[in-house]
Amino acid sequence: MPDKKAVPAGLYDKEYFHLRGGEKRSEMTFLDQFLELYPGNPSQAFWRAIEAEALLSEKFASPLLDLGCGDGCFASVLFGRLGIKPAAGCDLSAVKVEKAGALGLYCEAVTADILKLPYKDGSFAAVFSNCVLEHIPDDVAALKEAARVLGPGGTFIFTVPSENFIASLPAYGKLRQKGLEDEARAYAARIDKRLEHHHYRSPGEWKDLLHRAGLNLGKTVYYLNADAERLWIRFLEAEEWAGGLPWPLDGPFRLALKAWAGIVMRAPRLWKAVEGGGGGGLMIVAVKEVK
Repeated sequence: MPDKKAVPAGLYDKEYFHLRGGEKRSEMTFLDQFLELYPGNPSQAFWRAIEAEALLSEKFASPLLDLGCGDGCFASVLFGRLGIKPAAGCDLSAVKVEKAGALGLYCEAVTADILKLPYKDGSFAAVFSNCVLEHIPDDVAALKEAARVLGPGGTFIFTVPSENFIASLPAYGKLRQKGLEDEARAYAARIDKRLEHHHYRSPGEWKDLLHRAGLNLGKTVYYLNADAERLWIRFLEAEEWAGGLPWPLDGPFRLALKAWAGIVMRAPRLWKAVEGGGGGGLMIVAVKEVK
């Protein structure tokens, strides 16, 4: 029988074990859950499922702040699996905060600017932020605010696209291989504009920025291997193409895309841990200095 602990949560379902002669299980996988939450955007569901897998083994102390919580869907899946109820969730979008509050996950959900949080110094034992900092031009100021609301020895756990993200995109690599550097830079700029990304930093760069904010780098974990990132961009491009279809065709195409995603996104090679520093995503755990 396969070792359950060795199986990624993204593949942890009855079909996975049934095909390998193991016991049957009925719970939904991360991929299942996110495909239900984002049926028209399987690329987002896929990325979120891999992120959740990367975060599953982390320890989140209480009270916990979800910084840039959005609509709360990601936290509801991850913290629901972990049995954690965050003390607070905050986001700049009032519409998303209203949706997050309606989930009943957070003790409180508030609209707030990440650069000016409405909390007293040292209010939380842990701060969590999922794919938020890359969208903030002044991420150093955001780090300082996260550090301010953390108590001494508190942890800041966050995910961001890594410094490898653009280089791992197939179209970018092909343009560079052909010596088309200007075209490659233009393609990268289009991706950044589309995704509203402002920067991609290496672990070494994050270490320096965290230190300036009064935080020490604890550990870094790369996720989203090259095969997974290639599949992710293909689905993203297909979703954007669907957006240009006439209304009667858009819905059926997206349903078909979701069904196809539910098959191809389960390939074990897509869920393999990243060896070395080649992943498109980066998870960081930082600890506030104790003075």
